[in-house]
Amino acid sequence: MPNPKPKKRFLIFGFPILLLFILFLALFFWWTLNLQPVDKTTQTEITMTIPSGASASQIAQILQDNNLIKSKLVFRLYLKREKLDAKLKPGKYQLSQTQSLAEIVNLLQKGVLEDFWVTIPEGKRREEVAKILADSFTRENLVFSIPDFLELTDDLEGYLFPDTYLIPRTTTTQEVVQMMKDNFAKKISNTIKAKANNLDLSFDQVLILASLVEREAKFETDRTKIAGVLLNRLKQDMPLQIDATVQYVVGGNQCEAKIGKDCNWWPVITDTKINSTYNTYENVGLPPAPICNPGLSVIEAVLNPGKHDYLYYLSEDNGTTHYAKTLEEHEANIEKYLNN
Repeated sequence: MPNPKPKKRFLIFGFPILLLFILFLALFFWWTLNLQPVDKTTQTEITMTIPSGASASQIAQILQDNNLIKSKLVFRLYLKREKLDAKLKPGKYQLSQTQSLAEIVNLLQKGVLEDFWVTIPEGKRREEVAKILADSFTRENLVFSIPDFLELTDDLEGYLFPDTYLIPRTTTTQEVVQMMKDNFAKKISNTIKAKANNLDLSFDQVLILASLVEREAKFETDRTKIAGVLLNRLKQDMPLQIDATVQYVVGGNQCEAKIGKDCNWWPVITDTKINSTYNTYENVGLPPAPICNPGLSVIEAVLNPGKHDYLYYLSEDNGTTHYAKTLEEHEANIEKYLNN
């Protein structure tokens, strides 16, 4: 009869080894599978927040609740293996189910890139606003499309509210435009708009006037007085004769090929005989649209104009403004303050 001892030895020693090997393979496939993305085909990004002081277990739960990882256990074991338990940073993240567990951990380890601030000063035309935004995005190594911005704001001159904006790093050009429009709607209440009726003007006309005052008034104390001058001239059907309206046309022509680069959008005017509906030397009444984006204080100045009989004003190089009720007085001011 054959000796049964080798078979017994296999059962005693070989079977456990085989079982361990099968178990190892199962664990390997389980581990590898749970490191993979939840869904490689989805295009959806998921916004989630890791609170300050969250433990690895809590972070794992948040990720699983958002269906971003397959296994909390594998996530925690992976952190322990890589010694990253205490290196995940709190913040608001945009993650995707197409990211592997390792990719997600890498992002959580780097932390959230800070949102950044951009200040849009009062009195800038939309091309200048576009450059300010583009320069800010470039400093943050982000992309901002000036052509897209100008296309989206073609009819929004005056409505791009000057302010300091906190820009999330994922913000698109279109979202920036919407952010500025929303801010305008928030700051310009219906109460403010209703005050335009007291001047027998539409709010759009008030905004046009505000853009003129924004460019003309060098000091805040002159805003209501200049607004009063412009309204007085409108009532008497006198051309407004505002240099800034001609600058708007000439600057636009000169800088059109330099959009996004340094350019003087408000050049010194040497000729007022420019063929344009914006030219308030050649046309009576308001230009067809704002020439810049005025701030709230200037809009309020136009809605509360100075009550006086002035029809003329001029400004010295230092910004001091002198007013006159008659052409003769105005010419005397020119001789006294500008020709000496």
